[in-house]
Amino acid sequence: MKAERKYFRINENNARIAHDMMSFSDYKEGSTTDAAWERNHELYQYVQGIILKIENILYGREAIRSDDEKAIEKLQMEGLEEC
Repeated sequence: MKAERKYFRINENNARIAHDMMSFSDYKEGSTTDAAWERNHELYQYVQGIILKIENILYGREAIRSDDEKAIEKLQMEGLEEC
């Protein structure tokens, strides 16, 4: 069951006031909204990468087997050779 996504509009007037209170530079209209979208998109991509890694582990696609000729090299690449 997927949770419903909730999106909230950014009040540009409040963003301008907050910016003016904290900064000496001019506020650019829409910059808060555009920056928030980019941060959210980067976070989404990061989470998608984690989900893919988990799926690969669950389905054995990233399992390093003891009979694998390159097991040591793969463990070293993952930084797990000392575990």
